[in-house]
Amino acid sequence: MITAEHQKELFSLAYMAALAAKAGANINLSGGVFDYGIDLDFKEVIKREKLNGKKRLCQSGVEFQAQVKCVQELTEHPTNNAVFSYDLKVDNYNDLIMDGPGSIKRLLIVVDVPSDDDGTRITLNTTEKKLELLRLAYWVNLSGKEESTNSSTSRIEIPKSNIFDSSTIKRF
Repeated sequence: MITAEHQKELFSLAYMAALAAKAGANINLSGGVFDYGIDLDFKEVIKREKLNGKKRLCQSGVEFQAQVKCVQELTEHPTNNAVFSYDLKVDNYNDLIMDGPGSIKRLLIVVDVPSDDDGTRITLNTTEKKLELLRLAYWVNLSGKEESTNSSTSRIEIPKSNIFDSSTIKRF
């Protein structure tokens, strides 16, 4: 059996793939062979008309990238009930804040999962009529923030209103 951390990672990727499917977007695992801080690329798919009048689906060139984390029970902010607090490794934070001319938008997506009795922290309910992935994902755009000089983590505030769903994918 794979580790609980790998189970959470697979659950997060499945969650993202399900949302991309609903949004009609393409999704790619990023980085190829090596991981350089980005987990997924979301790519817009459009219909274009060919010269013969037929329609063809193609990627438009509009995309955004995401680093996806899966955590058990996001931490409530001690003084602001409109946000969650999340401690992100400094290297990951500094990767996500990079912003420059022509750069692709990068998001941090945090999938919040409830505790599960067997320690995997994944709750998945299936019936004849539905598949239910429990809890939600939240996003934050860190582009343009100041570089962190912390030694290990940087505390991120994620607005509770930033629910990552299929409409979020369409918006970017």
